[in-house]
Amino acid sequence: MGNSDSFGSRFGALVKRKRTQQGLGLAALSSRLYPREDPTGERRAPDVLKFENGQTKKPRARTIRLYQDALGIAQEEIDALVDHTDRPQWLLTMQLIEQKADLAKKLQLSTNLAVEIAERYAEGNPGDLDGALRGLECALQVAAEESAKDTLSANTDDAVTAVLQRVDVLNHEGRIDDAAVLISEEEVRVEAGLIRLYDKGIAQAILTRNVDAAVCYELKKSCLDTPEPARQYDSLRGAFIQWYKRGNEKGLNFDAEVAIAIMRRMSERFAQDRDKKHACLNNLGTALMTLGERENDTVRLEEARVAYLAALKEVTRDRAPLQWAKTQMNFGNALTAFGKRENDTARLQEAVAAFRAALEERTREREPLGWATIQMNLGTALSTLGERENDTVRLEEAGAAYVNALMEVTRERAPLQWAAIEMNLGVVFARIARRENNSARFEEAVSAFRSALEVRTRDRVPLDWAEAQTSLGTALSSLGKREKDTNRLQEAVAAFRAALEEHTRDRVPLQWARTQMSLGNALKALGEIETDTAHLEEAVTAIRLALKENRRDSVPREWARNQMNLGNALKALGEIETDTARLEEAITVIGLALKEMTRNRTPNEWAHLRCNQAEAMLSVAERCADLTLAQNALDQLIKTEAAMCEDGHAVVHELASSIDRAEAIVACLSRSRESTSHT
Repeated sequence: MGNSDSFGSRFGALVKRKRTQQGLGLAALSSRLYPREDPTGERRAPDVLKFENGQTKKPRARTIRLYQDALGIAQEEIDALVDHTDRPQWLLTMQLIEQKADLAKKLQLSTNLAVEIAERYAEGNPGDLDGALRGLECALQVAAEESAKDTLSANTDDAVTAVLQRVDVLNHEGRIDDAAVLISEEEVRVEAGLIRLYDKGIAQAILTRNVDAAVCYELKKSCLDTPEPARQYDSLRGAFIQWYKRGNEKGLNFDAEVAIAIMRRMSERFAQDRDKKHACLNNLGTALMTLGERENDTVRLEEARVAYLAALKEVTRDRAPLQWAKTQMNFGNALTAFGKRENDTARLQEAVAAFRAALEERTREREPLGWATIQMNLGTALSTLGERENDTVRLEEAGAAYVNALMEVTRERAPLQWAAIEMNLGVVFARIARRENNSARFEEAVSAFRSALEVRTRDRVPLDWAEAQTSLGTALSSLGKREKDTNRLQEAVAAFRAALEEHTRDRVPLQWARTQMSLGNALKALGEIETDTAHLEEAVTAIRLALKENRRDSVPREWARNQMNLGNALKALGEIETDTARLEEAITVIGLALKEMTRNRTPNEWAHLRCNQAEAMLSVAERCADLTLAQNALDQLIKTEAAMCEDGHAVVHELASSIDRAEAIVACLSRSRESTSHT
């Protein structure tokens, strides 16, 4: 029997109830479901019984549609059966079908086929509506193109013609797995017309979202197209480029996965040729990086790092210095991407070393644009590293690297790359400004971001435009906080909200989360200046939303920053409200952030968090006349100050005033207790 908690068991029970109400036997319902395949209903009746008993835990969308039509089940009745565990997959499938129904109709594709393909791309892009829509649209176009190919080339015999026609019939009925199996079986028997059959197999792999099948047919097709072993490398490399280009430019994850799988096979096939193996491993790393930067975890990024490291073993600096330098640069990029998601700075330090090594061969005189590209990537690694260190040395080095890059990358020569460097330079200016508490540097950052936005327009590069809006909002927010300027803060809020029009959760989940958090911080600052609980409530909401993507298991540092910001927003709201619920939640949330932002990893942030947590404790203690809590807060502040001195770090400026406040509250509560005891 099926699991009573599954959607399949709940839907099976509904089917049984509807069948019984309509006075239908199992065979009668089966004949309604499969009129051509089982007109009497006797053959498929056992399948109906299994379905009613809940043995199909996750029925496919097409199957649900069959039962829905056969028994007149309303959509509302089905929706009521879907709980939170089913909902993401179910809703994604339904959204895909709804949004691409007109396209399927325009392409003259059957509903069954469209539903089946939609379900595959929902499964292949869990939680990613935008990625699934792109993949589904591409697959529907492929299905239409294949359906339109009525004539076959002269080398295709009658047997292949019959197979292809049968495949089209199966597709029309939505039986796309059966169609894929038919192609695979027919390949063994048929020798003529294999090129056309393999093309059909590749198209079918897109419909079924089957990476292994696509690669298998590409490899077989390559062997037929170019039987000479010497030419097969170029043939397969051409196939890789086509898949990778579509995956990169159109954001199609399936195509990127196929490109990765092709290059894995190539690195094995051409392992005896060191130059070819080096090129394959380099390309593999690039494809893995592209996909890894879209995903929440670091699995693909680690695979990219390993691929580049293996590539460096195949080419020596003495034998091919420029190729070696290019691979060093790619290796550095993978380390930087990986390091951004870790608390440890070791990867970032390795990245800096890799870029500097590459610059020894890719000099400005030998390869000016290549030199500028490495300078830009070096700047990014140094900037990320500098963000985590106490002084501004790395940040100043990052700024110098970006300025070097701008010597060769001018707005006239390469406008979009120039804008990217201006963006990065603005980020460095903003980070230095925060360290130095310097308004002039913030103004430089704002100016750099506005310059970048002149080239990065929404129509031209929507996601890059959104990134620039986010960075501009961050600099404006910092200026507004420093100067207590509500106009600057309102500009910042407007910039963040503009960015969220393109930085949607479906499209770019991590950027969406980052922008939500920045919006929340700006609203918090605005609420504190205006003593406005509405802005502070909005701040808490925005920062909580960000936690839906900033999860500790995938991005621990961002999760900790998110918890820190949430704790600060709750504390600010709690200071205005009369009860202590928000303050108590702030104490708990800041405690969560301290699990990642430790004394050893991030001493300054650790000290700030301990100070903020103690301040919230003092506010609760003061309102509740809790001497013990006040004493605990004072002890925490004193120990934090001692730890910073012991470790040789500058003491954060607010510690002294917080200790003074804590001592005053402890003294006041002590006097009150003594007075009460005497009374």
